[in-house]
Amino acid sequence: MFLYDIANTAKEYFWPTVPEEQPAPVVPPKPKTEAKVKQAALSIKDFTITNEWEIADPNNTWKNNPKIAKLATNPDFSLAEWNWSDKPLTITDKTTGKKYLNLPPEYLKKCHGKVLRKAPIYALIDTLMRIIKLITLSHFWLPEEQGLSTLKERFTAAKIDLMRIFIVPFAALMMTIAAIYGMIKPNDGRKLCTSISRLVPKVTSGIDLFPKFRTYRE
Repeated sequence: MFLYDIANTAKEYFWPTVPEEQPAPVVPPKPKTEAKVKQAALSIKDFTITNEWEIADPNNTWKNNPKIAKLATNPDFSLAEWNWSDKPLTITDKTTGKKYLNLPPEYLKKCHGKVLRKAPIYALIDTLMRIIKLITLSHFWLPEEQGLSTLKERFTAAKIDLMRIFIVPFAALMMTIAAIYGMIKPNDGRKLCTSISRLVPKVTSGIDLFPKFRTYRE
């Protein structure tokens, strides 16, 4: 028995047993998710001030669309108040072929009024903050935790703030003009506001346009 144990020990030392390879565990494939629908690219047609609108689908009404039931219960938007439940859900801009929610003109005017109040204040505060940052040279003494670890990154951040000093007021002015126009022609003004916000999304991010203001995607 003793010699047998020695022989086995020597065998394991010089010719170790190689464990059999275990098959890799089978990972079930992830369920496919529907790809997000990308909005069509902007074109000059998105900025036309006079457009022709038509009902997209007369049979597709607000009340038979549970998908947007949450919107209908928004305190700012009451279907009962506007008697809008039986109205078609979407309208189509014949200039671009894009769909928008079919909203009451009076409600759109309320939205334009909010844009008129927000745009100038947002532009003023945003511009003043960036001017202060540039005057105090804060880009060059802020700690690295702010994401500015190299001198090149600090110069780039300062350059972006300098550009936004001119771009933000201009974008806010365009939004204001579009909202004023929307008080006269609600759908055309809504289309202009939406197009401007898509053109410079980072600049107009502080001006809330409300999801229902934008183009409608199925």
